[in-house]
Amino acid sequence: MISATYAFDLWGKNREALKSSVSAVRASEAEAEQVKLTLSSAIARAYNELARLYALHDIAQDEVKQRRDVLRVTNGRVTMGLETEVEERTAQANLAASEVALSSLDGSIQRTRYQLGALLGRGPDRGLAISRPALATGDEVRLPDNLPADLVSRRPDIVAARWRVDATLHDIKVAKAEFYPDINLSLAMGLDAFGWGRLLHAASRTASAGSAIHLPIFDGGALRAQLKGRYADFDFAVANYNETLVNALTDVATQLSDIRAVDTQIGSAIRTDTAAQRALTLALAQYKAGLTTQLTVLNAQTNALASSQVVANLRMARRDRQIALAAALGGGYTDTSDSTKQAALPR
Repeated sequence: MISATYAFDLWGKNREALKSSVSAVRASEAEAEQVKLTLSSAIARAYNELARLYALHDIAQDEVKQRRDVLRVTNGRVTMGLETEVEERTAQANLAASEVALSSLDGSIQRTRYQLGALLGRGPDRGLAISRPALATGDEVRLPDNLPADLVSRRPDIVAARWRVDATLHDIKVAKAEFYPDINLSLAMGLDAFGWGRLLHAASRTASAGSAIHLPIFDGGALRAQLKGRYADFDFAVANYNETLVNALTDVATQLSDIRAVDTQIGSAIRTDTAAQRALTLALAQYKAGLTTQLTVLNAQTNALASSQVVANLRMARRDRQIALAAALGGGYTDTSDSTKQAALPR
């Protein structure tokens, strides 16, 4: 038996159903891109965190070296009777504290490497194979004077929300078309034969044709409820789109504000660090020459360490905000389906 059915799409129901399905597919594709963007942003920020930890590790290593020098000088001064055991024990304690801080940073670097390996979908060994980040200072991207707000329209989550609205609009048209009658034509051809001997006899052939008209006059209540449900879906999709758009604009504004604030802080922090490093150099030279006390050196080291850490943290925070801003603007995603794929749909 061979059968065929043809439905007249007099009211555009099938056409709108197709458009709704295509829009839903586009939304799913955009949502998949949003997941990729979120993952790539997390990887970039974790890599930047690894760079920050290495910068702090370098500072901690310098501190350990300086405090070893202070301990060596202090031991010599104690031998000559110029210092007491108090200064010697203090120098030893300061060195031990610096070594503990350095060891703690080693552990943080190890954990961040494991985190990167997990984000890359690989095991811990992949994280351990990552080379030290070579992020030079001063390579931050300068913000433009004006940043058009419509750039956020490239965000995958906004594109997905827009396609969801489009899909619900077509669903409403499908629900409206349900109120009109459907006409289906059916054709069936076959062989009414028993046994292979009669298979080719004309008398064994059968055929039937007919039409079916679906009149929805008795389904009015169900159809109205279905239409109301489609309108509710549309309202929800629009509300979700508006919320996504507001959150996106807020995200971009927040990142821009943070970047400008960090840029201002970096300038002051660098000037402070320059002065602190100069003071430390002078204090160490004077202490070795016997012109100042260990306490002066300790204070200078503490100030220099703190100022160096502030500069390193601010520079990496600036880069982190830069990564977050790129993600907030869509990460370079462009929706090409609107002009290329949608144009192929029946009108």
